[in-house]
Amino acid sequence: MKQLFILHGKENLFSDEIPKHKATKLLETYKKLGNSWVKIRFIPWAKELLQALYTTDIKIALLTASPRECMSHVLNELWIHEIFDHKQSIYDIDPSTNKPFVSKAEPEVYLHILRQTTSNTFIMIEDGHAGMQWARLAWGKSISVLWANTVEQFPLASSFHRDLTSVSTEEILSMMS
Repeated sequence: MKQLFILHGKENLFSDEIPKHKATKLLETYKKLGNSWVKIRFIPWAKELLQALYTTDIKIALLTASPRECMSHVLNELWIHEIFDHKQSIYDIDPSTNKPFVSKAEPEVYLHILRQTTSNTFIMIEDGHAGMQWARLAWGKSISVLWANTVEQFPLASSFHRDLTSVSTEEILSMMS
């Protein structure tokens, strides 16, 4: 949201309360609709990939631009809450500033995840430009899931895939060694 204000020359009107207000309204809507708010489905091959990674020594972290309550709802609905070693919402409080992280376009939220573990066996699978940029800088290795994007949009990725069906645990494990 901050980037939109900057893009339109209105940075001076932006406040940290705007994303917070958005998150509050989003949660209110979810609560009104109850469990019927959306039919949650896995994208193809995601569940299989997560389950395969869960059986390895690789730590699995989740970073979302959704509020924590929404993230928990989705993870519980899909029965995968326990798969993740670390779960992070950009609306969580950054201990270094006592404010929400607010954006996946800033490195601090990724670095915070790294500080939560002593493991070096991390890899980021990302489908967004900002996430890919910071994940690559923080982790050093990343897999880009392109979907409708192009390779040129992710110049720092270690590996490229059109979708998750071609991402294998073997490739991830070889990137770790």
